[in-house]
Amino acid sequence: MRYPYHLDAFLRDLAKKSPSAVVLTDFESRSLHAGDESGLEPVVPGAVVQVRNAQEAAGVLQAASMHGVSVTPRGGGSGKAGGAIPDENGIVLTLKCEGVGIDIDPINRLAIVDAGVILASLAEAASSFGLRYGPDPA
Repeated sequence: MRYPYHLDAFLRDLAKKSPSAVVLTDFESRSLHAGDESGLEPVVPGAVVQVRNAQEAAGVLQAASMHGVSVTPRGGGSGKAGGAIPDENGIVLTLKCEGVGIDIDPINRLAIVDAGVILASLAEAASSFGLRYGPDPA
C-alpha cells in the first residue's frame, strides 16, 4: 500500500523512536478502527498504532507531530459523539490495553485510571469503597 509521504515518513521514524509499538496497516485492522457508535460515516485511517504505556504513546505523539500526522486517540470506540472518527491520512492511537489500572482515593472521592478503562470496571472498583460511578452520559 502506498501512503501519503508524511504518513510513510512517520511510520519509518516511529520504527526508530518506539520500536515496541505495534503498527497495523492491513485494511481489516484499519477498518475496525474507522468509527464509533455515533452513527457518523466511518473513515478508515492510514494506520493503527497500539501502545502499552505512556512512554510508547509519547514516542508516537512526538513522531506524529514532527511529520504532521493527525492522531485520533481511541479507547473502546463506544463513544456517541464522533470523537473516534479518524482522518484518512492519519493514525488511530489505540489506548485499549490489557491490565488497565484503576486507583481509587475514597477520601478525596477521586479515581485515577489508565486510558482505555471500561466504565463498568470503574463502577465496580468504586463500589468496593461505598462510592458510585454514575452512568456515562453519552
